[in-house]
Amino acid sequence: TNPYLLKRHYYEPAWQQRSGRVMATERVSLFGLVISDGKRIHYGDVAPEESRQLLIREGLVTGNYKSPPDFLKANMAQIRAVQDLESRARRQDLLVDEEALFTFYDERIPDQCVSAATLEKWLRAEPEADKHLRLSRANILTRDPGSELLEQFPSQLIWGDAEYRLTYRFEPGRDRDGVSVTVPLALLNRAPRYRFEWLVPGLLREKCIAMVKSLPKQLRKQLVPVPDVVDELLHEMTPEDLPLTEALGNALALTRRIRVSAADWAVETLDDYYRMNIRVVDDRGRLLAESREMTELVARFRKEGSDAIAFPVSDFPARDSVDTWDFDPLPEEWHSQAAGMKVVSFPALVDHGERIGVQLLDYQAEATIAHRDGVAALAIKRSAQTMKTLRKQLLASNEAALALAGCGLSRGELVSEMSRVALMSLHEERSRGRPMSLKDFSLPLKESGYPKRWSWSGSCSTPYSHSLLPDPTYSATVPRNTPIAESISIGKFLL
Repeated sequence: TNPYLLKRHYYEPAWQQRSGRVMATERVSLFGLVISDGKRIHYGDVAPEESRQLLIREGLVTGNYKSPPDFLKANMAQIRAVQDLESRARRQDLLVDEEALFTFYDERIPDQCVSAATLEKWLRAEPEADKHLRLSRANILTRDPGSELLEQFPSQLIWGDAEYRLTYRFEPGRDRDGVSVTVPLALLNRAPRYRFEWLVPGLLREKCIAMVKSLPKQLRKQLVPVPDVVDELLHEMTPEDLPLTEALGNALALTRRIRVSAADWAVETLDDYYRMNIRVVDDRGRLLAESREMTELVARFRKEGSDAIAFPVSDFPARDSVDTWDFDPLPEEWHSQAAGMKVVSFPALVDHGERIGVQLLDYQAEATIAHRDGVAALAIKRSAQTMKTLRKQLLASNEAALALAGCGLSRGELVSEMSRVALMSLHEERSRGRPMSLKDFSLPLKESGYPKRWSWSGSCSTPYSHSLLPDPTYSATVPRNTPIAESISIGKFLL
């Protein structure tokens, strides 16, 4: 066939990221008869001007580029930063439109650049080109948002010694619309329960206005104009771990003498973005769960029958059950990383009743109390025969039996409690604090001066905390929070 008689038509040109070229579909006909159709060809060889425009519009402006050159990486980072500002402020008028970006590139890229290959060849030939193709902040901002925007919409929420990462999305009606806070599972139990209700400074006033407008009419009509009232209330409020409804109610009572009950606030009618989205992640940052209700997440990850959150720490030598101290000394603190955040936990022996475990706890005070009980339980388990003898002989006299009967006490429970208290005090005295090593724990009971022979005298009186004196005269009492203590005290136990 004479090629001069063939007619070629090209349609549907589009930028192809994988090949870095503009591709179009070719149709070949002869005297109106279609000979071939559907072949994909490089459009830059046919229509270089249109190909160059598509390279800029669909490749550079959108960042749809397989191996972006340095200038494009920097430009897309600038654009994402401005888009993040828009998401924080919940507005879409800061970033220039795509036409402005096209004009920027069109003025600087020569006509011969019709594909990724020709663009990169030109960049190599012109060392200064990369610098001229970089967008400045002024090139992409329609106006200066001001430095206060980042203060009103921070990147982190600091609570205690933790810094929780905040992210923003402006996607009305979508699940993640608004502010999201990332909480590593290791910190979930320590995260504030109500602080997240206060959102960030840039949204707090707007949320409070919406909350006041949700009040019943008889209350709402006393609070006009609402924005002015909210400004007055905010002067009396400081973000804390307190329900926002309670804080607003307290401020209203203080400034306006208006009493608002918890039932008056219709917070369920507020838009979702007025409630922070809480993302729980593992130590590698992988999403485990997310919700706008903190209590729901805490309940989901709480260990059965415990206030502790179940989270693994890969390098901590945790033990589900121990019968003796056959593990390394426990440090006072355990430092780890979770999703890029520093986590400080506190090792402890924990008595679970049927077993004794080695685990990390969230709070130092909690760990101190748990470890004292765990050490005593482990000592009792290790010295089972000695404990059996003490339970048989201690408070076995007729005088003791009469006194216990008068107080309505169970001898078995009382002896067990006394043994536990004595062991706690002996171990703490010997180790000058919490016994954290085998050396502190393993001194035999007889070397500690543990009583071999006991006599008892005492009477019912006001309860007080247990104590064990570091001399031949020992006294012990039953703590108020034990099953057998209501209004009793134990007298002296003498060698």
